[in-house]
Amino acid sequence: MKLNLKFPLGVYISVFVLLALITFIWDQVETKIDQDIIKYLAAIFVFATALGLHLIRKGTFDLYKNILNAIWNIETAFVFIYAVNYFIEHTPISKNESPFYEWSLAHPLIFSVLIAALTVVCVSRAGFSLAEIFKNSVAIADSTETPPSEKSEMPIDESIKESQG
Repeated sequence: MKLNLKFPLGVYISVFVLLALITFIWDQVETKIDQDIIKYLAAIFVFATALGLHLIRKGTFDLYKNILNAIWNIETAFVFIYAVNYFIEHTPISKNESPFYEWSLAHPLIFSVLIAALTVVCVSRAGFSLAEIFKNSVAIADSTETPPSEKSEMPIDESIKESQG
């Protein structure tokens, strides 16, 4: 398998700075589970950035970015509707637990999968956003590296050749 990345220098600098910042945060966290989560999120971000740049090269980036944005918009719409409903149903002085809190305690696996999906989509969108910053640089670099296509010679009609002399 050939790994032909050849990204613009800004991509490498951005990812390096981000990973240095993540490493600093990771070092400040004391629990192993939190450190693991930080590592997974950093890996998802770097993978999403590389995938976004690859999709830019293929010319399909906008399609996948729009799909990811649609998923994000649906998720945030559900969260917004729930939050509005929660604030309408519960006053600040109420001691009642929210129905969603009770449901999340009753269904921890489903709740965890939903949170993980929301997190992956959120971090992937961030990676795609970083890739999009370098969209023009990738397109320019690809256009200078690809050899110009050979011009196909159109067959000339023999009657035209004869009439021209």
